Amino acid sequence: MLRYIILWLFIMTMIKLTITFYDDLQQQSIDSTSLALPFDDDDLNKDKKQDSFNLTMNESQYVNATATNRTVIEYYREYVQRKNQEQFMRNKHLFSLTTTRYILLVQVHTRVVYLKKFIEMLKDVQAINQTLLIFSHDFIDAEINVLVTNIKFVPVIQIFYPFSQQLYPDEFPGLDPNDCPRDIAKHRALSSRCKNAPYPDKYGHYREVSIVQIKHHWWWKLNYVFNSIQVLQNRSDLLVLLLEEDFYLSPDALFFLKKMENEKERICPECLIYTLGNLEKSGRQFNNIGSKVSIAYWHARYNLGMTITYSFWCSIVKHAEAFCNVDDYNWDWSLVYLAQKHFNYPRVIWSTSARVIHLGSCGIHHKKTCSNQSDIARWDETKKFYETNQQYLFPKKPLTIHAKYEAKRPLKQINGGWSDVRDRQLSQVSFDLYQRQHFASFHSVPFHRPSITTLRSMVRTTSTCSAQQSNLPRLPVPTLADTARKYLKTVAPLLNNDEFNETKKIVEEFQHESKPLQELLLKRADTEENWLSQWWLDKVYLEWRSNLPIFYNPALLLPRQSYRDFDGQIQFAAHVIQGILQYRSLIDSNQIPVDRFGSDPLCMDQYRKVLGICRIPAKSIDRLHLYNKTGHRHVAVFHRNNIYRLPVYDDQGNKLSAADIYSSLKKLADSKGSDEKQTLIGHLTADERQLWAPIHEQLSLVPENKNFFDTINDSLFVLCLDENYQSSSGTAIKKDTQTLIGLNFLHGGGTKYNTANRWFDKTLQVIVAPDGYSGVNYEHSLAEGGIITALVDYVLDHCKTTQPLVSTNKPSLLNKCQVVIPKDVEQSISESEKRVNKFIENCDLTVYKYPEFGKEFAKQNKLSIDGMIQVALQVAYFRMHGKCGATYESGSLRRYHLGRTETIRSCTLEAQQFARAMSEQHNETGSNTKYELFLKAMQAQRQYTTDAINAKGIDRHLLGLRLIAAENNLPKPALYNHISYKRAMHYILSTSQVGAKHDCVMIYGPAVDDGYGCCYNPRNDSINYMVTTFKINNGGTNPIEFSNHFNSSLTDIRSLIEVNTAKTMKAKL
Repeated sequence: MLRYIILWLFIMTMIKLTITFYDDLQQQSIDSTSLALPFDDDDLNKDKKQDSFNLTMNESQYVNATATNRTVIEYYREYVQRKNQEQFMRNKHLFSLTTTRYILLVQVHTRVVYLKKFIEMLKDVQAINQTLLIFSHDFIDAEINVLVTNIKFVPVIQIFYPFSQQLYPDEFPGLDPNDCPRDIAKHRALSSRCKNAPYPDKYGHYREVSIVQIKHHWWWKLNYVFNSIQVLQNRSDLLVLLLEEDFYLSPDALFFLKKMENEKERICPECLIYTLGNLEKSGRQFNNIGSKVSIAYWHARYNLGMTITYSFWCSIVKHAEAFCNVDDYNWDWSLVYLAQKHFNYPRVIWSTSARVIHLGSCGIHHKKTCSNQSDIARWDETKKFYETNQQYLFPKKPLTIHAKYEAKRPLKQINGGWSDVRDRQLSQVSFDLYQRQHFASFHSVPFHRPSITTLRSMVRTTSTCSAQQSNLPRLPVPTLADTARKYLKTVAPLLNNDEFNETKKIVEEFQHESKPLQELLLKRADTEENWLSQWWLDKVYLEWRSNLPIFYNPALLLPRQSYRDFDGQIQFAAHVIQGILQYRSLIDSNQIPVDRFGSDPLCMDQYRKVLGICRIPAKSIDRLHLYNKTGHRHVAVFHRNNIYRLPVYDDQGNKLSAADIYSSLKKLADSKGSDEKQTLIGHLTADERQLWAPIHEQLSLVPENKNFFDTINDSLFVLCLDENYQSSSGTAIKKDTQTLIGLNFLHGGGTKYNTANRWFDKTLQVIVAPDGYSGVNYEHSLAEGGIITALVDYVLDHCKTTQPLVSTNKPSLLNKCQVVIPKDVEQSISESEKRVNKFIENCDLTVYKYPEFGKEFAKQNKLSIDGMIQVALQVAYFRMHGKCGATYESGSLRRYHLGRTETIRSCTLEAQQFARAMSEQHNETGSNTKYELFLKAMQAQRQYTTDAINAKGIDRHLLGLRLIAAENNLPKPALYNHISYKRAMHYILSTSQVGAKHDCVMIYGPAVDDGYGCCYNPRNDSINYMVTTFKINNGGTNPIEFSNHFNSSLTDIRSLIEVNTAKTMKAKL
């Protein structure tokens, strides 16, 4: 009996709660902050009523405690997901899969009055019934749904932005109560620990939900329309006209748009964008300009009635990362940023007399002074305006150019409002999702659409530079006092007493002179994701005007394989390609484990910047052809200076097997005898940048060369299938084998050998020779050596598990690319060949494996192997040259967001004293004293290394101060012209530890004419290293002699450790 009483009480409680639920719901008003039910959705409401009677007691209490809204929100989210999946089209009988090309994409918010007038206006637009009208909503509203439902004159689809503030009112992407207020100062935000405290925009403001939602919505809807709406798939002829609910179209808007399309080739063949509206004075005039168009470089002022073709959209999404990361909440100004940085300003053709007019004033930027009534009057006035000018509409005569603007409006500053890493991640994640869906749909691959919750959670859970990335600290700016103190300490070994005393005075002045620069640098650090990263990319890399190989492109020499013929060469190449494709899948699916230093996560950004990227030469600063997940379906193969396109994915997007790839590469064996070497061109990428750039431009202007450059630029990477590194007469170059192979991978050995079988502009070149040797050459702009060795270690592990391949006998997919060289370019190419060969000949190298000890010995003695090597390098240089020199060792800043490197200055006073003691001819210093000096040198090295990797070095700070001065037209401090600074920046020793799991060594050139390059890979019981020098003006440098001194220094240090360790043990006994 008691059971029935409890059940009866439970049911009555549920009924009471349900009545309360609907009473509260009916009291809600429909405005920009309320939750309006989609009353047209009977199924959803039916489900809601059913679920409300099946709540547990805890759920009932929760619903009551949250004032009903949370339950309604969950239903809205379900509604949005289901509607976006259904893609229901009203008036489908008017739609044609083959002839409907124009898509009117209307972004709708809550302005019902505007939308009603907009729909009435559309009825008067000629040929409107031949378009597809898509309303993209960021707000669910019953009255809006009724208006859309009643449209009968055009096919209509409704889509709903799934991350709106309405759906997430009190959590990201909406307003999380723990987020920072917009105007709070950063130091207060950090002390209050609000969620997004590290990420104010360039003006010091924090995210505003209603503002950032505009860019999110714009980006999402275009990704969705081009990639996800089923009836539009496989349609490369689409033209999307971007509209809003407060736009007015002239009756001939579509007519005029079609006329611009038809006459484009005559008027402006290079134009990529059509625009029906404008903000020029001529926009509200017709008279004699009704049939006139104007041409300009695209800018935000031409965003009104802008169209986007499918091909232009593909160009935009190639730079999706830049769009998602630029600190500007405006979609149009973000595109201006892309235009300036990546597109080289596309041309736009626009109607001189506006066919699209913006009428509304009650938008996001008009919160106080707007009036719906005055706007309605403007609608009526605009209608009369077009009626008055009826005679100028629907022009029959050919279009003529009213004005042609040649000026490129520079982007002077970005507008901010988009600095929160969560916004950047969300936009990138939604892009990634819909790009994958588009690919799956296009190739008939099953695609399992994740829920909104799943998609949203991807922002938090992705491992590659996302979840961990958002928690990484920003790169700090050191203090002037700290940098000044360390500067004096690091230059002391390089100066005599008089020079050092003078330097102390200069450094005092520097601290005073740099105060305004420091303030500007701190301000930059507050507004940029990383105050250094863009400068580092532009100033250090892309503005570099000398050669890439030797100076900037390192090479990686891999362990020798067992094959010794061409068939083995291409079998190994096929396995390598397959391994890289697998690694790419891990990168794209965010499955690369986060690197750590101890327990600290490291920035993973560089992993996404190795594949699919190419550097493009330009006159003053190069540009980068960036990676796009939907592209890069092939590898560019170089063989005998010929270039081939090798597809590595099938039509369904599946990776080709190693056997299929091998079968395609066998075509090279079949044609090896008849396939003559192509005219030299690859060597051009080894020339000085300012000389390569004009040749590249001339070759690019030849239409027949488009396929050639696209094959390289859009490739996942370059595969270089080399010939043996020997002269045409068969006489081997007189070098030891390791050195010989190292030179080949570093620069190709000149045009007689393999330099023309390279493309040094490509970020990743995999080089496979026929004698079992293989390696990598990589362009350094976007990634450090450790990122490359991680990829190589993965690929070599993969190759160990492979079996010999058997040809599948399928037709080869390999397609040879032809390059047409104009007569007036031939001389420039010939001159380039001479320069490149002379440049390459100047480089000398030795590659060596020191066999006596490695990491295990250092570990047993509780010492750092890196510190031991650095101290040994100081001893070797002192023994050979009788002095110390400025030393650069690369230290990682990947603990910080977008961190690259800081200089570890290994030439310390302590290292100098030890090197002098170890170089005495008569061994006057005792073993105990030497050992004490050694430990002091090791401690100094360890301390500076710790400072450098914790952003407390001096070099990046000094660089930043100099660049901020130049950027603001301010005088640079006198220190930068002082002898101490010049000596400190003249890196006699350019060193780096690039560790690898396999038996590899990285190779690069010296930083200065009279210097050494030295890279090393400590193994358990040995040390792989290389030494490079130049032959001309080299100050007496010699790689073999230096290598001998380095070996003896390592041996002597080992003996010193063993002797003193034995003494210590004996004393204890």
